[in-house]
Amino acid sequence: MVMIIPTTIALILYFYRDVQRAQALGIYGAVTAVVSAASPLIVGAIADMISWRFAFIPSVVLGVMALLFTFKFEETPKEPETNISLLGVVLSGVTFIALLFGSSLAAQYGWLLPRKPFELAGVELPLSIGAIVLALSVLFFALFVKYSAREERRGLMPLMQPGILKNKKFIVGLVGQSLFFIVVTGVVYGTAVLCQQALGMSSLETALTSMPYTVAAALFALSTPSLGVKVVPRYIIIGGLGIMFLGITKMLFELDATEFTWMSFIVSMTLIGVGTGIVMAQITNVMLSTLSEAHYSDGAGFSETMKELMGQGIAVALTGALLFGGWYFSMSKMAYEIESPQKEVSVEIIEQAALQHELDLQRIGVENEYSEYVVSLPKT
Repeated sequence: MVMIIPTTIALILYFYRDVQRAQALGIYGAVTAVVSAASPLIVGAIADMISWRFAFIPSVVLGVMALLFTFKFEETPKEPETNISLLGVVLSGVTFIALLFGSSLAAQYGWLLPRKPFELAGVELPLSIGAIVLALSVLFFALFVKYSAREERRGLMPLMQPGILKNKKFIVGLVGQSLFFIVVTGVVYGTAVLCQQALGMSSLETALTSMPYTVAAALFALSTPSLGVKVVPRYIIIGGLGIMFLGITKMLFELDATEFTWMSFIVSMTLIGVGTGIVMAQITNVMLSTLSEAHYSDGAGFSETMKELMGQGIAVALTGALLFGGWYFSMSKMAYEIESPQKEVSVEIIEQAALQHELDLQRIGVENEYSEYVVSLPKT
């Protein structure tokens, strides 16, 4: 997908110009939002009603359809002098693997100081292994940029033109886009974990919980791309972010309730979906409009790679660390207070996870604030 999506954007940039390009990118963002929102609902329903194995079938069918449709595209001009920078591919690949792997390790072992011991060649590391691997990802990225600059000076075609990193507007937009996808993915993933692990909901019930988000994101993503022609897109994005954070704030207050069903988050998930749809319909065009035509392909690749990396990688690691690190206490307490048909299952799951986390901390002699509470909870 990381290879296909940048190519799709590059084709849009090649075949469309000016207002049509903005509209095409808006529609692309809208379709992306619809697919991202609808897929959990569809997959959850298939997994719950048939089997999780059948949940992979839509991906295969859609993949074959996409392959067949590619033959209808007009072929772009070939450039025989184009070469592939193999070392650049290796350096960029190692960079992103280290970033993803480091984030996963950091969620388990700590983001700076070790949450539990990790030995390398018989030596216990003073820092978290996650922090060390993340630092290596920064080092490899610096090497990748330096190598790309050297290739450009030699008249070769680097994997990424380093000049794109000097575009401050693009970098600011890239950071903003990354933060946006971290928040959106974190909310969706966190809600799914809360519903299944804390509240004991089924896959279908969890999917129904996110249905207001799915419908709202789809409707507003498909109906707002043309607004970017009449209103400055950044103002539209600011408005969408405001609506999204209003929904997140409401959800935080709803977590204080003592009874949950799949209908508990209808209003908050709808607001989050509305904001997400509005932003998704504009953000790609805003990002790429800051670049010169020579940097379009690099910008598309960089943008989509960071979106996948932050949205699907970093966001999941951060959310997992928050949910399964310091929140065992509050989740255990909430599981005892809520009224739910799956209450006993919820309490058992959270107790087991909390006690395992307690053992990990005791291994390095750390007492934590919720261990006594969890151990003293009445058994069901």
